[in-house]
Amino acid sequence: MRRFVYAAAVVVAIDAAAACTPTQLHDFIAWHQQDPAAATAFSRLPAIQSLLHDPVPTQAAPPSRPSHTRDGGVWDRIAWCESGGQWHHSPVHNRYGSFSGGLMIKSDVWDHYGGGRYASDAWLATKGQQIAVAERILADVGWSAWQCA
Repeated sequence: MRRFVYAAAVVVAIDAAAACTPTQLHDFIAWHQQDPAAATAFSRLPAIQSLLHDPVPTQAAPPSRPSHTRDGGVWDRIAWCESGGQWHHSPVHNRYGSFSGGLMIKSDVWDHYGGGRYASDAWLATKGQQIAVAERILADVGWSAWQCA
């Protein structure tokens, strides 16, 4: 059974190759090995299926780092990569901690950057509140705080 589950993850990863970076593929396979049900459920979301099977063609190469804007556009792109654009994505747990919300902000980072004044966890906060905390993280840590930036 384990071999079948791994083979299914590889098939999904191959399907995703056109829409994902090698790091994202590696992370998905690792996630699938740790929590097959969650990874499979995520890969079956209509928005993810659409991205995998109908990737948006790019006209030009994207910049190496997003430009810093307050309109939410950059944050929407990062959220699309981090959580499939689900601003109220429930917590995902791994060996590094618990991550939630559209930008997959780690719970202790959420608290450290003042998110607790909005909600107990990122996924319970509004999109605007998540972006406000993300702006503070960005100012302190930079774009390296997100895999998808």
